Amino acid sequence: MLKNKMVVVLFFCLPLAVHAYQRVPVQEGYEVSANIASEGLNRIAVEGDKIISIKGTTGQFALEKDDVLGQIYIQPTETKDKSIHLYVSTEKGHTYSLNLTSSEVSPESIVLVPAPEVSPPSAWEKSTSYEDSLKEIVKAMHTQVFEGYTVDKAKIKLPKIHNVQITHLQTYLGAKLFGEVLEVRNNRNEDTLLNETDFYWEGVRAVAIVDKILPAKSKTRVYLVRS
Repeated sequence: MLKNKMVVVLFFCLPLAVHAYQRVPVQEGYEVSANIASEGLNRIAVEGDKIISIKGTTGQFALEKDDVLGQIYIQPTETKDKSIHLYVSTEKGHTYSLNLTSSEVSPESIVLVPAPEVSPPSAWEKSTSYEDSLKEIVKAMHTQVFEGYTVDKAKIKLPKIHNVQITHLQTYLGAKLFGEVLEVRNNRNEDTLLNETDFYWEGVRAVAIVDKILPAKSKTRVYLVRS
């Protein structure tokens, strides 16, 4: 009986390798950020696709490729807390930009989740009910009362517009539409004017700006609806 107890104790003393798991929404034309471990291999894969090539600064990382599964394993070779910029090309012809920051964490498993393919507006999207749906989604994002949508808090790094800083806060995923909540910060010493047209990126069907005139050193929220 004593021997069995000793076996149990020894079993729980064994070191366990725990890999963190991240799902990161990606879209061509936008750089996204993710964390990786400075020690050990970090796995990167693309949901529903395969990675065929990687481009980055030589000497920043060691790379192993799995050509069968279409995924890669990366390990930083420089000091921690230093960013690694990668361009990941896939079998389906997409290229995604990644900003990876290494730190003393467990090895990461990162799955890149491509945004839905953008198609021309359907008959439903041209109808009055579609316009009402856009308004309801914007209202729901503002009040944070959302039914029938999945919340995704993965942060996406977005480009600057008119010297303002844009941060992705949250995404609401639906069957036909999805909404994005952005925080816009004015880092200038003077007021700036935000225009809806500045946010009509590919696939965007509606834009709502809480404060169009953004005072110096202040922030506001912008709501996007995509199809």
